[in-house]
Amino acid sequence: MDRINGAGTVDIGGGRRGFIDEDLGVGQEGTEVTALWLNMTQEEMIKVIESAGLVLNPADWTQLWQALQILGLSAGARSRRWTAVISMTTSSAPGAPAAGDTYLVPAGATGIWATQVGKIAEWNGAAWFYFAPVDGHGISLPDGRVFERIGGAYVEKLALDAQSGKWNYAVAGGTANALTATLFPTPASLASLVGAPIRVRASAVNTGAATLNVNELGAIPIVKFGEVALTGGEIPANAIVELVYNGTSFQLFTASSSLSVAGASTIKAPKLVTLDVAQAANISCPSAVDTVLSYPTVVQNNLGTSTWNGSRLTIGAGEGGLWSLRSTWVFYAPVTGAYAVGRFRKNGSIVLLDAIPGYHVAGGGSVITATGIVKLVPGDYVEFCAYHQASGAQPAYYDTVADRTHFAAQLISAY
Repeated sequence: MDRINGAGTVDIGGGRRGFIDEDLGVGQEGTEVTALWLNMTQEEMIKVIESAGLVLNPADWTQLWQALQILGLSAGARSRRWTAVISMTTSSAPGAPAAGDTYLVPAGATGIWATQVGKIAEWNGAAWFYFAPVDGHGISLPDGRVFERIGGAYVEKLALDAQSGKWNYAVAGGTANALTATLFPTPASLASLVGAPIRVRASAVNTGAATLNVNELGAIPIVKFGEVALTGGEIPANAIVELVYNGTSFQLFTASSSLSVAGASTIKAPKLVTLDVAQAANISCPSAVDTVLSYPTVVQNNLGTSTWNGSRLTIGAGEGGLWSLRSTWVFYAPVTGAYAVGRFRKNGSIVLLDAIPGYHVAGGGSVITATGIVKLVPGDYVEFCAYHQASGAQPAYYDTVADRTHFAAQLISAY
């Protein structure tokens, strides 16, 4: 493009060539408009029109204007562009702005900006130009902060969304063992989620192996550390759990582990899955027979999914592991040398027995204790039995003095 360069051009100021009218009365020739200049002007305008995807139409005299709208170069379209501004807190127009300086006029503006609150003000080199943005318009500051106009006000939506974690959080749908989650925006693929934490609020406790399907990208197994499948109870009802996709499975991370129970009295130590129950009456124990003792008085019951029926501890979903067991009964030997022990049975078979001493002195009362660590999986049960070889039935005494006849169990470790 060039300025008019035909014969008869005049200087219109600043060395710029311009046009002059013909005036035959005074012998003044008009400026020659050459074909080159007309073709240049035509092609410049056509380039803009065609770049906007429009087809030239001799019946439409607004195509250049339409093209400017499409390309976002018109004054009105500028309100829909992302705009870099110098400030959104400067309340009065700067005294010596440079061409292109742009501001968001804030509430409480003064001077010539007092009536332009909420508008974008741009200095065009000679005056301030204003346009009113629409919701969805974005601005950015020199420090990198970005704002979007929502409901008539600019907010740091991207930062607020990131801070809230909403992009990676969802309330789970589906079932207890086949969870679904819908994230916004929709992930491009499962591969795009590798390493990204996803937080899900589950509505029900899982009862076995579980999967998570994010945005219908496919059901993926949920596993514990070591790629171990869930067995039940690892995802508590109404708990928010964190899962991280590793390319093959979702690894489960949660503050509610298999060792902790809600409602702990201190953060200095975990509140383990624990049971402590006491005997309430004497129990008759026949000779040479394992007599299952009952402990109906509950001292502490922090069991989760496991259950206690008064004489039997049954391990529930998600509480399999290494359990510390301890139980006592009181035996009065009728004759010296009577043999008596305490024995734990797992699923009906003896797994622990202990007594100090094993043989007792006539008339002497002994507190017989059995203790140890046993591996228990969901569905296993344990009972404590009194066993003696004295003649006839002997009582397992209820210790009313020192309260020493207890059954205690505690989940201490995963296996």
